[in-house]
Amino acid sequence: MNNVMQTPKKSFFGKIASYFKDIWNLMRLDFYRAIKDKSVIVVTAVVAGYSLLYVLLGYFFEAIDLSLFTARDTVILSTQLSSMPFLVVSILICIFIGKELNYGTIRNKIIAGYSKKQIYVSTLLVALVMAFALLILYQILSFLVGFSSLGFPTGTPYPPISDFWTRLGLGYLLVALAVSIVVFIEMTTRNMTAALIVSTIVFALGPAVSGLIASLIYLTWGANSFAYEVFECFFLYDSFIISSGGSFTGNGFLQAVDSQLALKTLISSGASFVLLNGLGVYIFHKLDLK
Repeated sequence: MNNVMQTPKKSFFGKIASYFKDIWNLMRLDFYRAIKDKSVIVVTAVVAGYSLLYVLLGYFFEAIDLSLFTARDTVILSTQLSSMPFLVVSILICIFIGKELNYGTIRNKIIAGYSKKQIYVSTLLVALVMAFALLILYQILSFLVGFSSLGFPTGTPYPPISDFWTRLGLGYLLVALAVSIVVFIEMTTRNMTAALIVSTIVFALGPAVSGLIASLIYLTWGANSFAYEVFECFFLYDSFIISSGGSFTGNGFLQAVDSQLALKTLISSGASFVLLNGLGVYIFHKLDLK
């Protein structure tokens, strides 16, 4: 007679719950490490300081009657991939993940029984939370300081306040895709330097270059051409138009986002986010991390 106790099999939903519980445990470990990480503390201070500096810059332009910045603009511009807040955040993410790769943290997680798929997903989620938290901090500070000195216009010549929320929501979607690119490069190449250089160059120059290409397509084939319709779905062009109004000085916000472009951004960037992270999980799962 077999007296060996058999472990009861988990149901399908039980397995799913257990899978995400492990991801949550991984995230808790990373958040605990982030709280103690000096680079996180330094970047948080830099982002907070820059929000005040940007408001002072806007106040200076207001004082000489060039009215290019308002508290409304400072909030939306922070989701622009070429903006200083996001570039600093992307650098922090590269450093944070790089420490996991270089210090053997990921290998220790695998030894502890976590799968590489879970590790990739938890790393991505932690990176997204860090990016969103720092950008929200920047936006709150710039809004609180800039509201009284720069104003938050909601009437003419600005479009309705609904346009502000549309831009902000799509801006965070674009930020999520950009963070996914950083995580994908670093986790699949296991090279912090490569991720740091490539992502910084792409995000710093990409929106301006994509805006230039869009202008050339517009002049060559027109706004109603198939080429222009396709290019409107391009990730960096979306970021340039949505998060800066098509103008790095902010005055592009005087025109509401076209609903068709907003829908294209939602579909193309959302699909890109899902496909890129699915590919990242697959590639990282296949890597030999010994």
